[in-house]
Amino acid sequence: MEDLFVSFTDAHRKVLNAMVRNNPSLMSGSFSLLVHNPRVLDFDNKRNYFSQQLHKRPHPREHYGALSVNVRRARVFEDSFHAFQHKTGDQVKYGKLSVRFYAEEGVDAGGVTREWFQILARQMFNPNYALFEPCAADRQTYQPNRASEVNPDHLSYFKFVGRVIGKAIYDGRLMDAHFA
Repeated sequence: MEDLFVSFTDAHRKVLNAMVRNNPSLMSGSFSLLVHNPRVLDFDNKRNYFSQQLHKRPHPREHYGALSVNVRRARVFEDSFHAFQHKTGDQVKYGKLSVRFYAEEGVDAGGVTREWFQILARQMFNPNYALFEPCAADRQTYQPNRASEVNPDHLSYFKFVGRVIGKAIYDGRLMDAHFA
């Protein structure tokens, strides 16, 4: 039966993708089995399904307060790390991110947060933190640094970086972070 399912979905791949693209809610209903054949769904349908599953939440986002991050430009990584350090995963995930740079005027209507993500992405790959190293194959993507333990806080920093990347994904933000 499984072979029959796989051969059917492979043969009708274009039609199935068009139907899901026109009605994404099918992925939560009668077409949910398509997830079990990863070759069938086009990337945009997989992304939409992922986003749909990601945003299912037990309680409304309003239940969580603002996630205020006040940072100095010269110390974005460290200040952001300290702002996130005592937050739970749910507070980071569901909290509304509000970024402010010290000694700068400006209301965060999205531009300040976008700039914060840009600066933070560059700092994550700063060799002084020893968290990531460029891949030998292309020198443009990064992988975890085997020598990261030279930084005594490396595990806490990796957790922080993971939460920031998760927050960017959840909020639909782009980060200039390319991993192998």
